[in-house]
Amino acid sequence: MRAMVDAAAAAVPTPPGLVLAPFRAVRFTPAAGGDANLAALTSPPYDVIDDAGVTALESADPHNAVRLILPRDRDGEPGSRYAQAAATLADWLRSGVLARDDAPALYVYEEEQDGHRQRGLVG
Repeated sequence: MRAMVDAAAAAVPTPPGLVLAPFRAVRFTPAAGGDANLAALTSPPYDVIDDAGVTALESADPHNAVRLILPRDRDGEPGSRYAQAAATLADWLRSGVLARDDAPALYVYEEEQDGHRQRGLVG
C-alpha cells in the first residue's frame, strides 16, 4: 500500500517556477483582541513606516505587529533588534497572543486604499 501512495505522489507533476503551497499561518487570537481590535494589532509594511509611525503603532496596542517587523534596538546594543523580535514572537506564541493554525491552508487577503481594492492569495 505504501508503495502505491509513493508512486501516486511521484506521478503528480510539478510545474517549473512558482508553486503555491498551503502553510500553517500564525495569527492573532481572540484573547489578543484579534477579531475586534485587528486595526490596532496590524501595521503597514515595514518599509513605509517612519520613526513617528513606529511610535504611534507601538502606542496603539502592546501587541502591535510593528514590534515584530520593526523592533527597536536595546539601548547600547546595536543589532539587538533581531533578538528582540525573536523573543517577542516566542513570548506571544507561548502566552497565546498568537497561535499557529492547526492545518496548512491557502489564505485569501483583501486590501483597500483610495478606492482601489486588491485581493490575493497567500501560500
